[in-house]
Amino acid sequence: MGKDCDKDALRTKFNERVGKFEQYAADPEQFNKIYSELGFTYIDDGCDGFCPECEQMMT
Repeated sequence: MGKDCDKDALRTKFNERVGKFEQYAADPEQFNKIYSELGFTYIDDGCDGFCPECEQMMT
């Protein structure tokens, strides 16, 4: 039962985040909220920071 509750909570959180992303992406005045509120980062050089040996690796 606990795992089902965890899945439901994660699914709800994910759906909320996707909804906010779609809302912010569609409105140029709120586009910056994608980065500030949802925690996404913009990396100009194309690096996503996920390589273990990368100096830009996210912590």
